[in-house]
Amino acid sequence: MTKNKRTGTLDGDILTNYQKTFIQTRGEGNEFCWALGLAGEAGEVADLVKKFHFHGGHDKKGEITPARILDECGDVIWYLAALLDYHKFTLADAMIANCEKLCKRHPSGFTAESAAAQTDYLDRPNHPEDWERCEHGLGLKGACLQCKKKDSR
Repeated sequence: MTKNKRTGTLDGDILTNYQKTFIQTRGEGNEFCWALGLAGEAGEVADLVKKFHFHGGHDKKGEITPARILDECGDVIWYLAALLDYHKFTLADAMIANCEKLCKRHPSGFTAESAAAQTDYLDRPNHPEDWERCEHGLGLKGACLQCKKKDSR
């Protein structure tokens, strides 16, 4: 774990605290609400970036700043957390699963060839409590970069 320069807390603590805060603010909704909210907020981020680069850096609300983009990215994360929670996953579960997928897909780093050869759909249980973790706790057994470094020595 690394210490976050902005908050002074460990990054893992930030995810845990966010998940707790998210649950308090979630309210009523369902999978469709969370998925559509996620798409809408991601669209708002894309729209701000577009207007920043192609429309002079302004919109109806004024100047498009990095802080405005950060604010919309926070909304993306909120809806993502809601959708994950609906399926009994956490943000950390999604991050670990994504790292595992990308490490399998691009073991030597991203290349156009490895991207074109995507046939690596992970065959694993649906629930994270059933996943077999590596000894570092960083990911799934057999796909952790730390384990691979150790094994290659």
